[in-house]
Amino acid sequence: MNHFLALGIGVMFLLWGCSTHKNKMLNRGYHSLNTKYNVLFNGKESFNVGQSILEQAHDDNFFELLEVEPIAINGERMDQTTVVPGFDRAEEKAVKAIQKHSMNINGIQRNNKIDEAYLLLGKARYYDRRFFPAMEAFNYLLENYADSKTYIEGRIWREKTNIRLKNNELAIKNLRSLALAITPSSKFHSPANAAISQAFINTKQLDSAIYYIRNAGLTARNKHDKGRFYFLTGQLYESIKKPDSALWAFDQVVGLKRKTPRKYWINAQIKRLQIRSIRDSLDPMEAFEKLAKNYENYIFDHWINRAIGIHYFEQKQDSLGEHYLSQSLKSENLDLPTKQANYRDLANFNFIGGKYLVTGAYLDSLLYSLPEETLIKRRTQRERDNLNGVIKYENIVQTTDSLIFLSTLDKEAQIEYFQKHIEEKEAKALAKVAKEEKGIFPFFSKGSPNTFYFYNPKLVVQGQQKFLSTWGDRPNSDNWAIASAISSIAEDSQGIEEEEEQLKNEIFFVEKPENYVDALPQTKAEIDSIKKLNQNAYLQLGMIYKESFKNFVLAQDRLEHLLRLNPPSEIEAPALYHLYKINQNVMPQKAKGYFDQIVANHPESPYAKILTNPEEFGQSDIQTPEYVYQSLVKIYQNADFDQFEEKAESFRVLLSGTSFQSKYDLLMANFEGRLKGRQQWEKALKNITLKYPESPEAIKAQEMMELIKGTDSIADHQKTYLNYKWIFTFEVKDTATIKKIRGELQEALEETSNTRWFLSEDRFDQNQIYLVMHGIRNRRKLNDWKKRFDGHENEILSTNNFVVLSADYKKMLLDKIHLTNEKQ
Repeated sequence: MNHFLALGIGVMFLLWGCSTHKNKMLNRGYHSLNTKYNVLFNGKESFNVGQSILEQAHDDNFFELLEVEPIAINGERMDQTTVVPGFDRAEEKAVKAIQKHSMNINGIQRNNKIDEAYLLLGKARYYDRRFFPAMEAFNYLLENYADSKTYIEGRIWREKTNIRLKNNELAIKNLRSLALAITPSSKFHSPANAAISQAFINTKQLDSAIYYIRNAGLTARNKHDKGRFYFLTGQLYESIKKPDSALWAFDQVVGLKRKTPRKYWINAQIKRLQIRSIRDSLDPMEAFEKLAKNYENYIFDHWINRAIGIHYFEQKQDSLGEHYLSQSLKSENLDLPTKQANYRDLANFNFIGGKYLVTGAYLDSLLYSLPEETLIKRRTQRERDNLNGVIKYENIVQTTDSLIFLSTLDKEAQIEYFQKHIEEKEAKALAKVAKEEKGIFPFFSKGSPNTFYFYNPKLVVQGQQKFLSTWGDRPNSDNWAIASAISSIAEDSQGIEEEEEQLKNEIFFVEKPENYVDALPQTKAEIDSIKKLNQNAYLQLGMIYKESFKNFVLAQDRLEHLLRLNPPSEIEAPALYHLYKINQNVMPQKAKGYFDQIVANHPESPYAKILTNPEEFGQSDIQTPEYVYQSLVKIYQNADFDQFEEKAESFRVLLSGTSFQSKYDLLMANFEGRLKGRQQWEKALKNITLKYPESPEAIKAQEMMELIKGTDSIADHQKTYLNYKWIFTFEVKDTATIKKIRGELQEALEETSNTRWFLSEDRFDQNQIYLVMHGIRNRRKLNDWKKRFDGHENEILSTNNFVVLSADYKKMLLDKIHLTNEKQ
């Protein structure tokens, strides 16, 4: 009975202590202990787990200034919440501690652990990158509780949140006095100095940032933070060109040895060697090789190989530099920042060397590794887009050169060529197998080779090649043997004619020399078409290298090769002109030779005219390509088509090879459509899509073609309104007659009230111009109005004129359909 009584009394005391509204010692003790050792303990453990995962998953970019405190892993966006687990659970536990154990009685918090719960709540939200809710938690903590240690830590975290919200000046103002007031022996001295240094870095005040981050490194208790802060100190000293001070900072990192993470130690070693090689003119290769041979550094071979590659680039040994950067990219331990830095450096190196195809490949790889919707990705994409033209035409040149070469061989030589190609392909596959078989420990592969087919890679390769040469590139599906009309069973018994007929009907390409030969262009028309494509590609490359990349060596090489191909006049003339411009200042005698060829062989071309009569093109016309293009646009918009046609042919020379050439061609396509009709317009637009694929002008041309095709379908379904136009037709040269008739009609319109009719001059084609009266709603009213011109003023009515609906008039302009005189 006494046991039950004691148990009942204990339960009563427990229930009495659970109340959060009574300021008793039992209540305070119960909730304080429960907060500290239950809810808050679990929350802090979850928070530590999240920090640990973040530290392991985050890849530092040692080629730029390190962040003082990284809070995102690679690929995450700062405007989105984190994917790292732990922080959400820490927030959940902090909220639970506040909700279940807060003892706010008469405005005073009696549970001394609630301030730690609010601090944990703000920190968890901070790492979850929800900075406004984090700021709310820190502000509430600072406004309501006064525990000195928690207050200082809360102030530091609030200013770190301000920095994340880009309130750097406010954070500097609030932290400067705090950082100076905290003694170096305090555990808050290093975090406060580190936080303010990040604000100074963000505002580009590097001198002040060095002072505070150095203090943070000196007093940091955590060796991980100490190594990071010292490394950042060295980077900042490098940024302000103080190599001796930077060397001191990196020496501090190296001196920590295994007390700090190895990634800081190895990069500090690399930095030391780089600084000493420049300052003291020492060769760092021996030291780099020693680092590479240390088995502890095997997982850092990507950083070491990159450092060696950069050293060779600085020594102008570009081939070795490219080799070591490639080795860095092949590392199994390659991290994302190193991959991006290697791709960028290799792209820059190949671009400077004129290897634009390789540059494009590296930029493609770099784009794939960059996060979406970032400024650096957009800039890199624009850089890659600028290479589209040169890559397109280089690929065309490579393909067409091969086809032209093969077409010059006889059939036996062609078969021999492709037979050798197939054998080389098989040899490469076998060599790859042999290399893989060696492995890391070649002594494991000793002994007799395995004769079972599927365990012998060499037999597998040979079998694959045999299958391709018999059945072709068939998909891996059911009934694959009857997927086409090939019947290999009767192959030996079939006659030659039947076999040739069978090969023509094959669906899948069978890898035989004869099939390769049959795929080559056979007719003269096909070969001539390929030659024309090849010559145009060489011309475009020469102009692109000259105008866009200012690489005159490559431009001259492509254009001179083009001349050796005996191109037609329309290709030879611009090639000679651009060669003349390339050599005009550097080799005048050579330039004169090109000048003479243009004048002698192409006297009627615009290139000859602009060279022999430069005074016809005033300085106001010959300025920048942009000015020339804009002047043409202005003439076109003013509908002065005769002047436009006269200027356009000559200005084509000035715009060829520039970034405005595609814009010029689109403008000329619109001119063709305006004067020659829909068919010529579509043809010109289609040529632009083929000549400048994937360019903005090609996309615009495609949109216009779709709009033209959709015109008829729209016209078939839309309503026709009674809206007429009275049209007078004239020859373009009849300017005096047009002016006289328009004056008489305009005078009559001004005398007429209650009408919205108006006049315009519309160019119909190259020879005709229309004087059009618009806004006519009532045909009978027009007939009545015409009567005023009876008698001596009947010259207007005797002029070739007619009345049409507005819808028909649009179709006339689009299709260039002529209508004759219509009697009243």
